[in-house]
Amino acid sequence: MIMLRFEKLSVKKVYGSVKKVYGSVKKVYGSVKKVYGSVKKVYGSVKKVFGSVKKVYGSVKKVYGSVKKVYGSVKKVYGSVKKVYGSVKKVYGSVKKVYGSVKKVYGSVIKVYGSVKKVYGSVKKVYGSVKKVYGSVKKVYGSVKKVYGSMDTKDTDIKQEPTAPGAEGNDGGFPQNNPAECGICFTLFDDIERRPRTLPCGHTFCTSCLIVLLETKNLTCPSCRVKHRTTTINKIPISYNLEEMVRHQQQMLRQQRQMQRHNKALASLIPSKNANTTEGLLPSNEDTTSKPTSTPCGHHPASE
Repeated sequence: MIMLRFEKLSVKKVYGSVKKVYGSVKKVYGSVKKVYGSVKKVYGSVKKVFGSVKKVYGSVKKVYGSVKKVYGSVKKVYGSVKKVYGSVKKVYGSVKKVYGSVKKVYGSVIKVYGSVKKVYGSVKKVYGSVKKVYGSVKKVYGSVKKVYGSMDTKDTDIKQEPTAPGAEGNDGGFPQNNPAECGICFTLFDDIERRPRTLPCGHTFCTSCLIVLLETKNLTCPSCRVKHRTTTINKIPISYNLEEMVRHQQQMLRQQRQMQRHNKALASLIPSKNANTTEGLLPSNEDTTSKPTSTPCGHHPASE
C-alpha cells in the first residue's frame, strides 16, 4: 500500500512537471504557430512578387532578345559606316589638298586681277585720248571729203565755171558753207540716217551726229555752244524744208551729170577738125552750171 502511494505521488509529480512542460511547449507552439502564420503571409506576398518579377523578367528577356538583334544589325551597319567613313576621310584629304592648291591659284589670280585692273585704267585713259583724236580726224576727214568731192567733176573734158564768184564748185555745185550738209561730219543730208534736225538755237545737224552728241548727256550746239535740255532724238524736230531742198538739189545734180556724160559722148563722136562747128549744137557747161538754183523752201539763196 505504501509502495502504491509512493508510486502514485511520484507519478503525480512527474505528471505535474510534464504538465508544466506541456504548458510551456504549448505556449511556444502558439508563438511558433503565430510566427508561422506571419511567415506564411509573407511567403504568399513574396510569392506574388516573385510571380510579377518573373513576368517582368520574361518581358525584359524578350526585349533583351530584340535589342540583341538590333545591336547585331547596328554592329553590321557600324562596320559599313566605318568603311564609308574611311573612304570619306580619304576623299576629304584629297579635297583638302585640292583646296590648298586652288587657294594658291586664287591668290595668284587676285594679283593678276590687280595688274589687269591697272592696265585697264591705263588703256581707258588711252582710249579717251584716242577718242578725242578720232573726233579731230573725223572732222579733218569731212573737210578732205568735201575737197575730194569738189575735184570729182575735174575729170571731164568740158571745163566748168564756179557757181558763185570766188567759190570753187563741188559735186552738187554747193558753196563752201553748204546748208545742205551737216556742219559736224560734212556729209550731205538724206532722208534715211542723216535727216536734218534743227536745234532750238536754230542750227541744223544730221540725225547720226546728234545721236552721238546725246550720248554725252549734255547736248551742246557745236556752232554757238548753247546747251540744250533735250535728252532724246525724237524731241529734236526734222527740218522738212531743208530735206526737200536737198532732195531737189540731188535731183538737179543727177540731171547735170547725165547731161555732162551725154555731151562728152557726143564730143567723142565728132572729128576734131569740125570741133568749131559743134559749138552751136552742144550746150555749153556754162549754161548748165552758172544758172542760179531755185529752191522751193527759200533756205538756200540763189547765187548771183
